[in-house]
Amino acid sequence: MTSGDSESHRMQSDMWWEVLEVPKDATPEQVRAAYKAKSRVCHPDKGGTADDFTRLQNAYEGATRDPAEPAPQAAPRPPQPAMKAPSVARRTTAELARKATVLNRLENEIQSLKRKRAALDVQLDNAYERYKTMGGGCPPIYASPAALADNE
Repeated sequence: MTSGDSESHRMQSDMWWEVLEVPKDATPEQVRAAYKAKSRVCHPDKGGTADDFTRLQNAYEGATRDPAEPAPQAAPRPPQPAMKAPSVARRTTAELARKATVLNRLENEIQSLKRKRAALDVQLDNAYERYKTMGGGCPPIYASPAALADNE
């Protein structure tokens, strides 16, 4: 243990006694009584904050720990299972059939819209050709269908 480590440990132990509000030479019974009294005030269910209660618990554990024992180490976290991509094999046949039906319906709708657009393009081309044959130059941008019918 280096001198920096012992100094850090000493500062922590000084803080334990301050948090518990007992003298450094307090007996284990006095430490326990102070912990119980303060935990009634600091507990989150009794109006305290979780941070204050955790600080009180750490102080109690530090003050009651045998100095010859090494400080407890945090338990290592268990490894997290890897996320798996959804497997096609896990999907039911009914689910796959529903998705295929939806895809077919969308494909049919796309084909129908393409046919409608092609028909509108033909109508637009025919209207433009009729306008040109009437001797007009460039057709007006906002010509109403009634105005075009009057020119025929």
